[in-house]
Amino acid sequence: MKALHIKVTGKVQRVGFRRYILDLAQELGLAGWVKNLPDGSVEVFIQDPQEILNSFLDRIKNSAPSLN
Repeated sequence: MKALHIKVTGKVQRVGFRRYILDLAQELGLAGWVKNLPDGSVEVFIQDPQEILNSFLDRIKNSAPSLN
């Protein structure tokens, strides 16, 4: 089992990005959490087998302004 802890920056709040991440993680069966931060970014912690995490990252890379 692998884990990812990422921070997505840019204009991601108030556009449903946190909800998109939550729905995608649930669709893929990932364990973890997602939350909006005071600075306007979104923090994500997820864990699962590496191949599922790779699929998750591939899908959000095209929709996120900046992944840190």
